[in-house]
Amino acid sequence: MKLPLLVRPEVARDVDDIGRYYRELSPHLEAAFEAAFKDAIARLKANPLAYSQVRGAMRRVRLKRFPYLVGYLVKPDAILVVGVVHAARDPDIWAARGGEPQ
Repeated sequence: MKLPLLVRPEVARDVDDIGRYYRELSPHLEAAFEAAFKDAIARLKANPLAYSQVRGAMRRVRLKRFPYLVGYLVKPDAILVVGVVHAARDPDIWAARGGEPQ
């Protein structure tokens, strides 16, 4: 399934905030987090229906080595990435971001 990837603006802020946290611990951790995020995006693009649904049509893919989840929707014409949250948080946080990109 080859669908274009759409990313809500909040995702960049999520990744920046999380990256900043890891940079304070170690610049190597920040780079590892960014690589894990890119890997998760590549995996969901390659097989978007392979990952668990958490609420309605919302799906999530877990980052390797980090306790974060990427939330996304598979639309008929695109994959919409809506956010990155810590795995301990309630995935309902994505509900407010479930619309189309702005």
